[in-house]
Amino acid sequence: MVSGQAEAGSTITIKDPSGNVVGEGKTDSNGKFSIDLTTPQLSGEQLTVTATDDAGNTGPSATIDAPNIPFPDTPIITAAIDNADPLTGTLSNNQFTNDSTPTLEGTGSAGAVIHIYANGQEIGTTTVDASGNWRFSITNALTDGENRFTAIATNVKGESSESASFTLTIDTLSPDAPIVELITDNTGLLTGPLQNNDRTDEAKPLFSGQGEPGNTITIKEGSTIIGSATVDENGRWTFMPTTPLSNGEHTFTVEQSDQAGNVSRVTTTPTIIVDTTPPDAAAIDNVAKDGSTVSGTAEAGSTVSIYDPAGNYLGSAITGDNNQFNITLNPAQTHGERLEARIQDAVGNIGPVTEFTASDSQYPAQPIILTVTDDAGAVTGLLKNGDATDDNRPTLSGTAEPGSTISISDNGFPVPTFPPVVADADGKWSFTPSLALPDGDHVFTATATNDRGTSGQSVSFTIDIDTQPPVLENLAVSDVGDKLTGATEAGSTVVIKDSQGNMLGSGTAGDDGTFSISISPAKINGETLSISVIDKAANSGPVETLNAPDKTAPAAPNGLIVATDGLSVSGQAEAGSTVTIRDSSNTVLGSAVANGNGQFIVPLNTAQLTVRRLSLPPPM
Repeated sequence: MVSGQAEAGSTITIKDPSGNVVGEGKTDSNGKFSIDLTTPQLSGEQLTVTATDDAGNTGPSATIDAPNIPFPDTPIITAAIDNADPLTGTLSNNQFTNDSTPTLEGTGSAGAVIHIYANGQEIGTTTVDASGNWRFSITNALTDGENRFTAIATNVKGESSESASFTLTIDTLSPDAPIVELITDNTGLLTGPLQNNDRTDEAKPLFSGQGEPGNTITIKEGSTIIGSATVDENGRWTFMPTTPLSNGEHTFTVEQSDQAGNVSRVTTTPTIIVDTTPPDAAAIDNVAKDGSTVSGTAEAGSTVSIYDPAGNYLGSAITGDNNQFNITLNPAQTHGERLEARIQDAVGNIGPVTEFTASDSQYPAQPIILTVTDDAGAVTGLLKNGDATDDNRPTLSGTAEPGSTISISDNGFPVPTFPPVVADADGKWSFTPSLALPDGDHVFTATATNDRGTSGQSVSFTIDIDTQPPVLENLAVSDVGDKLTGATEAGSTVVIKDSQGNMLGSGTAGDDGTFSISISPAKINGETLSISVIDKAANSGPVETLNAPDKTAPAAPNGLIVATDGLSVSGQAEAGSTVTIRDSSNTVLGSAVANGNGQFIVPLNTAQLTVRRLSLPPPM
């Protein structure tokens, strides 16, 4: 179409460069014309336009260039968009997808029409925008398998150019549930496949099984993903957690997802029970005098094995449900040998070694410190090895060869024992220091000496003597009355009570001695709080008192009486509050503090004998 302006009513003739008439029409009453061309002129042709009036006069010609429509650029399919869960986003050429109606994106000449083909069949068109981009959403689902897309760009001249192909493999079928073949323990002395409800010391067991090659195996415990693995070309997969499993029961689910994002049904694994806690050391209760047996206590189900100083195995036994064991030694140990009792629990965890001495016809049996007893203070009773105590004269009791003399060492130094401590006919002995021991760690050992002058030494027993009461420092109640902070001896227990002795909260001081304890209910009326502290050795510190914040204004004074001499005012107000008397000009006449019963008498600095109004602002 060519448009313009000439003489009204004239005939407009348009010719191509060859002189062929390609359009003709008349101007309107305003001289304007718009003429459609019989043959589109799209290659920059120079057209000649003339106007002829009704009298047959033809005016001078004018020229105009037709638009030059270029050959369309080769379009490019740059990406596909996957809109189907669980894996969505941008896809590159030759990728997999579970989206059967993906969106294609690309570039081309602005304004060009893009024809989209899938596997040689046109499936729709779109137009390149002014920025040279185009987008096409597929509406009819494509079949599973390899789908080859091409884009053909056409211009108004009918010229076209074709893109390179872009291939997607569509897969909407979920894979089968994966196979879990084994969960394997590879740690410690006991290794191998684990069955349902087996106990294991393996915190990072090896999972193995089968799946579809290339698929991703995901292992979960509950909703938590603990890891993933890729199925190899032979359909095998293995997985070992990078983070150790916690002690306790563990049941896992395993699923596999293919490259298109399809997820299988889950496979549930056998339940395993992880136990990585080593057993306590075996306790040796008795070594036969003939050196043939050793008995004692240990964790039920654990194996206790005896070895001589050269590391030779002498015998072992499995501890019964009653925690007791009895081991036959072969050969018998009859020369006071220093022996080892090694312990391993049912899942292979190895505990500490217990050293003890075999019997000897020349040497007394190894003495044992069985108990150390706290007889002082508010908390008394048996102490465990390593405990703290406020008793600086604790009682040591144990066993030894009957008739043997017991000497006690404290941190390697002899402790006076007078009268001498002698094991009775049953081999029992007891000792309480005659002098108070100083505060600090005390490592006790007992040595038994028989009538032949030979001796044996016990395993050590350690306690921490602490007779110093803890002290509370830096006490403060939060502005809203719901928390007490402060500092004291580390590990001490702090208790908060109200003035009636009701418990408001308690807590333990941290390693740095600081504490922060919630107060329930919160105290915001200036209440008096009582704070007590007791340390790990049961020493009680001095009780401190502290007032809670007072956020509530006191009620107005009542029962007011002005003395007949006009020199005082008495009445009732909140106990401890300050009552101030002012005259009508707001001049302070006097003030006083209400006593514990809330009663007050305020002396006035000027007698008030004339009837006038006195004011009492709210007590402070």
